[in-house]
Amino acid sequence: MAANKRRTTGQQDTKVNTKGHSLRQPEAEKQYTWLLKKNTRKFSKVFSSSENTEDAYKVDGSVSRHAKAARESFLRNVRRGEASMQLALAALDIAAEDDALVTNSAVALPVPQYLKRLEAFALELEAHYLSDVSEPADVFERVQYYLFEYKGFKVAGRNNEVLPGDVLDHPGVWEDPRDSYLNSVLTRRQGSPAAIAILYSDVMQRLLIKGAIQFPVRLQLPTQPNELPTAHALPFRRQDVVMEGGTVLNTCASDALVCMLRHLKRSFWPFRWDTQLDDPAHGMHGSGGGFLAACQVLTAGNAMEETDAYTMAISRTAKHRLRRGIWTSTGAGDIRRARSACERLVEIAHLYAPTERRDLAVLLVHCGELAWAERELKLFLQCSRDSYKSTIQEDTAAAKLLKYVRMEQADGVPREPPPPPQLDIPW
Repeated sequence: MAANKRRTTGQQDTKVNTKGHSLRQPEAEKQYTWLLKKNTRKFSKVFSSSENTEDAYKVDGSVSRHAKAARESFLRNVRRGEASMQLALAALDIAAEDDALVTNSAVALPVPQYLKRLEAFALELEAHYLSDVSEPADVFERVQYYLFEYKGFKVAGRNNEVLPGDVLDHPGVWEDPRDSYLNSVLTRRQGSPAAIAILYSDVMQRLLIKGAIQFPVRLQLPTQPNELPTAHALPFRRQDVVMEGGTVLNTCASDALVCMLRHLKRSFWPFRWDTQLDDPAHGMHGSGGGFLAACQVLTAGNAMEETDAYTMAISRTAKHRLRRGIWTSTGAGDIRRARSACERLVEIAHLYAPTERRDLAVLLVHCGELAWAERELKLFLQCSRDSYKSTIQEDTAAAKLLKYVRMEQADGVPREPPPPPQLDIPW
């Protein structure tokens, strides 16, 4: 009886929300953002301290605890620094937090079990493939045969390096976020170049710890779409990088983690994405292709052109699924996971990529977090004046967005208290 009642109520809600097929694009996106905002406020604190994570997750039971634990594990890991960072664990923490946010599961993603799969790869390589070789070229040949031939890992055909050079109404239609979730990569045996590089690097580190190889390895991301990462032997001895307690210095750059997070941000971005501003396939490796469209929804009103029926259908489907707690279609975007990716990118890449602050700020505005958005915009504009060479269009949109935020705050919108200052990061 209760199920029938819920089903009837849902149908009525759908009828109400699907009226007005002549809605313009900003109106549709605003309705979609408003609906997402209700589900994101409990996850809306910037996780810059343990106090903030506790405040943000003190409700909603086990799901909140799992997401909080995953984010705290990620922050502890990346704040160790480049040399001590465990990229595979960080990648799995990203998957665990996003899984807790959207699945409503009372069971956390089994991160230790996925790490055991990586350990099993290293054990099998040590026992059956590397016992009679020691030269780097021979080691790489056998490890690559094991991972990419015997185990069948491959770069996904549709991944973060394949985008058309146009403006995409829904970038998630062209992306598959599973290619950047390491747990999914281990299950499906395919992933983005960054995810494959992290997997490859972790297996090589485990072999180094076990003594199966005597040299550290650095993985280089490919420059062309659909290519595998390249391994290079570093001119150091095993004892130079293997520390006491069985830990090893990280020799794979965190750029792989940044690429993975940018792919996730683009996959879940709920607004238009301009690949002419951000198209990795043509040498532009920024991540700001969606900022201008997200700003325009807030500041341009109904100035944008009318959308087509296909775009409206995706937006209506997203609203229907979100009301019922269903994992949202990537084509429709998901502001919760896009924002989570932006928060992590600001944590690890804010020093050399100020555009991540800008992208986080515009999503914060859509989520109603005006004080944090104002601070991020100020920091971005300061960086654009000091070091980052932004375009006039970007600076104009950021300044207009900052003016919009201040007007909203002056109109009586509750102002969020800023988080306590941090010494290790500026946000």
